[in-house]
Amino acid sequence: MKFALLGFLVVLCITFIVMLVKSAKQIRWYYHVVMVLNLGLVIGLLFPTAVALKSRMAWHDLKETLEARAADLEAEHDLILKGDESDPSIGIGLRQLRHEYSLLNAEVGFHVAGMTGAQQQAGTFTLKKSAPQPVVDPSLGMPATPDPAASAPKPTKPMFPTDSVVYAFLEEPLEQGQTALPRYYVGEFKVSQSTPDTVTIQAQGQLEQIQRQMLANSGNRTWTVYEMLPLDGHQPFLLEGSDKILPEDNIFGSVDKNLVAQLFSNRNVIGNMLSATPLVEGKPSERELYLANMDASTVAYLNDGQKIEQQTNLPPEANRWSRVQFQANYEDVVDSQDAADPADVSAFDILGKAKDIRLHVGDGEGKVVAKKGDFAVVDFDTQKEWENNQVAVVVGTFFVRSLVDFRFEIRRLRIRVREVADRIKVVQEEHTLLESAQATLIKLLAQRQEIILKLEDDIAQVEVENTALDDYLAKQSEALRKLQEKASLLYRENISMMEELEAYASGQKVDET
Repeated sequence: MKFALLGFLVVLCITFIVMLVKSAKQIRWYYHVVMVLNLGLVIGLLFPTAVALKSRMAWHDLKETLEARAADLEAEHDLILKGDESDPSIGIGLRQLRHEYSLLNAEVGFHVAGMTGAQQQAGTFTLKKSAPQPVVDPSLGMPATPDPAASAPKPTKPMFPTDSVVYAFLEEPLEQGQTALPRYYVGEFKVSQSTPDTVTIQAQGQLEQIQRQMLANSGNRTWTVYEMLPLDGHQPFLLEGSDKILPEDNIFGSVDKNLVAQLFSNRNVIGNMLSATPLVEGKPSERELYLANMDASTVAYLNDGQKIEQQTNLPPEANRWSRVQFQANYEDVVDSQDAADPADVSAFDILGKAKDIRLHVGDGEGKVVAKKGDFAVVDFDTQKEWENNQVAVVVGTFFVRSLVDFRFEIRRLRIRVREVADRIKVVQEEHTLLESAQATLIKLLAQRQEIILKLEDDIAQVEVENTALDDYLAKQSEALRKLQEKASLLYRENISMMEELEAYASGQKVDET
């Protein structure tokens, strides 16, 4: 092709020269100069133009290639992010995997299980890693090939950082012969010493009475020490695989009732450690309160995600979630564009949008899109808002157990227990004062009763004396009346006798004269 173009240019130049020679007599010389210059410019600019056109074609091809690659990468990104459950080679996407991983172990942190411990002094324990048990080949009854990890070099870093705070559990198998699992929470501890194989922990503050009793009765139980408290969730209490095929009456799956019964089977063990004597007469005892709370918790775990059939005795609004069906297309921004700060207490911004990338569920722009006829499970407030805005209608209401943030809940309960203990102390002091005042009052009432009895005796005596006085007064009055009558009679007799004497004296004088 190049040689053909060169040949064409050569023929063009020869033709141009021949035409110039033929027309030399008819055209002036300066026309020839201009035409020669034009031909030179055309030939000179032809090559840069060809190079520019070739470069433009190359860039155009590159643009189309990159656009095709971008479309393929975007489709691959969506496939990786969302997955394709219809294709077994792909399965669920990264978003679902990230969600499941966060539910299982995202923030559990480092932990060591199967540790043996011994108490050095009150509240201080030294724990040691258990030696790995050899794997036994059941067909031969002999240890199998040693684990290559066992011959790996031992770690040199401390098991836990010194002065860090850890959380300890006592282990116990759910059934005989099963692997021991963390069963009893025994408190929050501070690491005082740590080596690659051992750690010494000291209780943070005063342990609760039930924790002290469990530690005293721990025997040969092993320990699990967590760097962070495990997360609460709904999925760990479901039957395996039931969350893949959801029943109509439960939004999570089928609850493993045997597992829940096993987990709460120690209610009487712990309940027997508590006092059965009420602090206040007529009120339930500490044991009764604990057992009632455990019964309510068992019911909550068994009914987690269960559809609410009755319309009376509804659970609180915080525990009522609804399955809704969208009546129109709907989209909402749920993921924040701000990066999460590790120092933030909350994983959400002030608008309630998720900052933590592990909580992102929207597309690249942070949106969640729902089409008409799609279903979703939302809380009570969102359901009311969508219902009022005619976005969705309710097709079922479900009970959802409130999850517990153990990191804050245990501290809150501990503070609450201390407040209650202080209040109990104050009430006991007031009760002692009331008992003292009551005893004093009873003593005063007894003295008053004694005085009343004496006064009653005095009144009876006074009545007797008054009766005697009345009788004596009547007798004296009668004697006085008789005396007065006798004195009156005597007075009259005296008067009469005086008159007689006067008369007699007058008669004597008459006789003498």
